[in-house]
Amino acid sequence: MSASTSVTSLGHGVMAVAVPWLAKLPTPDPVLIGLVAGAGTLPLLWLSRPAGVITGCFDPHRLLICANGLRVVLSLALVALA
Repeated sequence: MSASTSVTSLGHGVMAVAVPWLAKLPTPDPVLIGLVAGAGTLPLLWLSRPAGVITGCFDPHRLLICANGLRVVLSLALVALA
């Protein structure tokens, strides 16, 4: 499980670099690129507290596996759209 968490964390870091980089292709405007990068942190900002309360009700091991699986699916969807 530690290896899978490390791999997904690495993937998250790559995505944090790749999304603003992809936003640079259609426009060189730094303000728009910054907005795209900032928009990536909004879900974390808005959903952290409710997610913490909800996760307290479930098995942490199973929840981590499901969350990592969802991250893989979303990452693959972004690659397919690019």
